[in-house]
Amino acid sequence: MLVVRTWVRSRETRGIGLFTFQANRVWLLAHPQHRSKAEAFLAKSPNPNLKLVWITVKGLIDPWNPEHGEWGIRLHYLIWLSEAYKAAARLCNEMPFDIAHHLSWATISAPPPLWLLSIPVVWGPVGGGQHAPASFLRYFGRRTCGEFLRTIRVRSLRSYPRLRKALQISKLTFAVNSDTKHLLTRAGGLSVARFLDCGLPPEYVPSELPCPKPPGEFTLLWAGRLEPHKGLTLALRALAKVQDPSIGLVVAGTGPLRAKSERLVKRLQLGQRVKFLGQVPYEMMPALFRSCDAFFFTSVRDSFGGVVLEAMAHGLPPLTLDHQGVGDFVPPEAGIKVPVTTPARTIEALAQGIRQMATGDQQRHSMRIAAWNFAKAQTWDLRAARMSEIYEEVVSAEARRVLPVLQLGEVRPL
Repeated sequence: MLVVRTWVRSRETRGIGLFTFQANRVWLLAHPQHRSKAEAFLAKSPNPNLKLVWITVKGLIDPWNPEHGEWGIRLHYLIWLSEAYKAAARLCNEMPFDIAHHLSWATISAPPPLWLLSIPVVWGPVGGGQHAPASFLRYFGRRTCGEFLRTIRVRSLRSYPRLRKALQISKLTFAVNSDTKHLLTRAGGLSVARFLDCGLPPEYVPSELPCPKPPGEFTLLWAGRLEPHKGLTLALRALAKVQDPSIGLVVAGTGPLRAKSERLVKRLQLGQRVKFLGQVPYEMMPALFRSCDAFFFTSVRDSFGGVVLEAMAHGLPPLTLDHQGVGDFVPPEAGIKVPVTTPARTIEALAQGIRQMATGDQQRHSMRIAAWNFAKAQTWDLRAARMSEIYEEVVSAEARRVLPVLQLGEVRPL
């Protein structure tokens, strides 16, 4: 969570994760799990406009141990929120802050106690308002019941008193996709705008469009956790419908569905057309992107998917489902977005998309350019500059006792 004291306007901003330190004085309230890394970074790159305030939870009441995985982390987070906002309220009583920005867990399921602060508050970007289409629940296997219950819980959140209260306090709430924006609006959000929750370091995006892979086998890349909601099964079944041995799929990632997915590959008689790489180190991903022709993203439930931006930065046009975050933000000229209808029709449409990608060299080249240009506009420095402008708009609107009205009624895609 950030508490920002407006200082001086400047376009030389750095980083959206630790927002606009050249333009504003920022007090960042954070959990100390990664304190050593943060302090080591600031020791090399000191910033007088940033002050870190570490918020801990007393050991006797904290159910979460970082060394033992995620068990108890949700209850821990709620306790941490309470402690963080008590500290934020004390800070607001000690000095004249202009605005607070809640950035923690990007989910509407854990609304923060914004009402404890006496200054304007911005919340988000948050996701979590999306859910898997009902007809696709069959692909969740043993997790179908859990996913069904999640859908019911998400749909009921619009009546959750704590969420409604947070939305009444928030001067501006950012939603990662239209599904979440719609839910927040129905829950009483008066000023809700779409804004991506992920971006790219400026140095991650090549200064020139990467050269395409040499001609030969057409290779699709699928990357992510092998879990039911990521939809690898859809990708494999679509590939099986394209009976062209020169079209292959590379799968980067690991997870509980690895063995089941490998068995499906054998059952579909895909043979050597599918290669499982396992977990690929982050620093090796750019080379992997450059070794492929297109990116396959088949999540049936995702706020957006940061790996899509990473792939686009290296000139890979995405073949994806046309829903949720990717449906909202990926430009139509940068890839192929398939309607989500029934599993059979969607798989057939994905198969057609594979054929179109593989045979349309000129169209794919145009998509590569559009994908790269879109990624260039999604860097953290540009996001930070835009957020600094938004802070000023919110503070100005508060001074005039009106709701902030952004251009076009939305936070424009960068």
